[in-house]
Amino acid sequence: MKEYLNTNDFSFYIPMFRDLIVLIGLIIGVINYKKKDPINYFIFYLGYSFFISIFEIFALEKFNTNKNIYKIWISFNYFLLFIEPYVYISYLKKILHSNFSKSLFSFFMVVYTPLFLLLHILDIFHSGRGTWESIIKLHTLEGLLILITAIYFFIRLFKKSESTNLINEPSFWIYTGITFTFVLILPTLSLLNYLKETNINFYNLAYAFYSLIYSLNVLLIIRAFLCKPVITK
Repeated sequence: MKEYLNTNDFSFYIPMFRDLIVLIGLIIGVINYKKKDPINYFIFYLGYSFFISIFEIFALEKFNTNKNIYKIWISFNYFLLFIEPYVYISYLKKILHSNFSKSLFSFFMVVYTPLFLLLHILDIFHSGRGTWESIIKLHTLEGLLILITAIYFFIRLFKKSESTNLINEPSFWIYTGITFTFVLILPTLSLLNYLKETNINFYNLAYAFYSLIYSLNVLLIIRAFLCKPVITK
């Protein structure tokens, strides 16, 4: 999406702020690395996100002139969309140890993966390369699936008989962040797809809003990294 942004517009710099937040989150995650802790999945997630951001910064001006670089960038984004729901469902599976979470993971493997690949292949067959319109559709699909995992998490959380210190519970911050993010991002994605062809200035503002919401999600992941286990004596 950055290829549409005007570098003279303040909205161009908001995605850069998002990239900075991702870098800070990655550093904090590495510093607070805990062996065999499933929250480490998000270190990999932020690391790959930051890698894409670095690629965008150096390749941005070449997107419109070099089709191969654009194809590489699109492929990186496709892979991010592919792994993102697996990060959240794998985390859920590790922290809950429930049959439903295992079944949900199997559903992702059996349904989401072939569907994702089918949509990607059809997009390439139709356009000769991946397109941002297709990425928005896939982003919407994976957003809905991630919301399902988040809803299940909160149902389990509030059904627990014992009290939980939510402030010090990493999973609470992880799923609060992703729930809030996709509730706001899903309608924004549809707006982006429309504005890209009709009003570039409003498109830039909508993308800036998208980046701010994503930044909030990363901030809550950072908060999860900083949770300290309660030591009982």
